[in-house]
Amino acid sequence: MTPIRHAGLMTKYLHRLHGSINLAFHDIVRAPEELRTEYDVRLRSFTEIVDRCRRLGIAGRVRLYFDDNHRSLYGNIVGEVDVSDFQEIVAAVPLTSLGSDGRGTLADVEHARSAGVRIVPHGYSHVRLASYDSRGNLLSGLYDVLTTSDFEVDVGQELRPRLLVKATDTAHDIERRILKEVTAA
Repeated sequence: MTPIRHAGLMTKYLHRLHGSINLAFHDIVRAPEELRTEYDVRLRSFTEIVDRCRRLGIAGRVRLYFDDNHRSLYGNIVGEVDVSDFQEIVAAVPLTSLGSDGRGTLADVEHARSAGVRIVPHGYSHVRLASYDSRGNLLSGLYDVLTTSDFEVDVGQELRPRLLVKATDTAHDIERRILKEVTAA
């Protein structure tokens, strides 16, 4: 099926989704030799996926979610790749990662926030970034929104459907997975 045909099907079914299509990325690297895990994605693949979402006419319903505070978000994406037509850009930042090797610093996080990236805690499998009283009111912390990328915690929440993008995924693969999600909704 061609992207044009998929665009028609996605438009037909997209209204059935209650939230956004969430594309979750980890490290975005420039060269193939920089790929260290199955979750690292080449910058070229990232831009092809972004372009495919635009051609399908769904960018406004897609949230680009960057997990684990990888430095590449700040060096390769923020200010480098135009993603202004996407619904939202979100960075999940474990507090213990700030300034660690290959991770963003507090200055990176603040710069990204000022560029329109929503910074959220990575709450379940990483240290909490905020403290709450027994009623759920924020007592202290960097972030006022609790969000996680962990399947065990966020089922049915705003991160569904969530498509984890891996090193082997092509723009066509992501298109097929999105189509599967929207037609199943």
